[in-house]
Amino acid sequence: MSVSAEPSIPAVAGSGIEASGVSDIALSVGCASARLILDMEEIDREDRSMDLVGSLIFTAIVAANVSLVSRDPALQRAYSALAEPAPESLLRPVSISAVAHSLRMPFETVRRRVRGMVRDGLIADAPGGVMVSEAVMAAGDFLKGMVKRHDRLAHFYREMKEIGALTPTDPDAPAPPPEAAPIRISNRAMWQYLLRTVDDLMNLTGDVLKSLLFLGIVRANIADLPVSSLGAWRRSPLEHAQPVRTFPLAVGLDLSPESCRRYAIALEAAGLCRRTRAGLVACVPPAQLPSVDRILATNLVNVQRLFATLRQLGALEAWDMAPPRAILASA
Repeated sequence: MSVSAEPSIPAVAGSGIEASGVSDIALSVGCASARLILDMEEIDREDRSMDLVGSLIFTAIVAANVSLVSRDPALQRAYSALAEPAPESLLRPVSISAVAHSLRMPFETVRRRVRGMVRDGLIADAPGGVMVSEAVMAAGDFLKGMVKRHDRLAHFYREMKEIGALTPTDPDAPAPPPEAAPIRISNRAMWQYLLRTVDDLMNLTGDVLKSLLFLGIVRANIADLPVSSLGAWRRSPLEHAQPVRTFPLAVGLDLSPESCRRYAIALEAAGLCRRTRAGLVACVPPAQLPSVDRILATNLVNVQRLFATLRQLGALEAWDMAPPRAILASA
């Protein structure tokens, strides 16, 4: 049986946008995705000892380097286990300009950061661009980060099953599960999902760091809200959100307080943030709500595609066989 790298996703009941706004499922998935993306970025910063900008650039580079493997189901399964990194012959260099374009960052900023990574031995120059070496992908810190991302994605998968966000199992049987935990498969899928989602957010904010700051404010605003209150929060964030102060927000995102303040001011000028006496509250101008709802609906489809791909590669069986709360407890 051939395994599709990009399976089609049938519609889920309640997943579309109604005239009155986004569906409850798409909103719940969007909030869970905000937590996932920020947690993944934190893991990236920890295992690479990088700040937020460096981590994003490195993620874009490694995702581009392994794109050939990511697109080929046979290669995905051949190089699925932690002990089996794809050989350098299967890696593809990426140019600095391509990285800058994908992240919508100034070329000079990306070039300067990349040169620093080359000096530190994290990546290497190659014909046509730069690559993360096979040795780095097999290094201890990198492997620890991959395990953490795999476990965090397992937690997210359980969340998606519990809220009914995932599509029914495809009629075609998935590939047999790999012998070892498919940690590299899940990481490659996660990198693709993260970059795709951040790119969609940049259509709203115009900037990658403003996008992540916006997610950080959202995460703090809804931290104590029950799922049943998310719809009310979406309609009236100033009334229902828990405001967040700039300093803890900066610490959580590994930004300087001044940088955090500067980006928050930019979000406020765009109507995507309000400063109250208690702190910052993420909000969206009424005219932009349809755009946000489209982003949430697209994110739901992307999440469904993420797990449909993993299922067809045989990468979900271990998570499906886990006891009801085992995945959540391990994350």
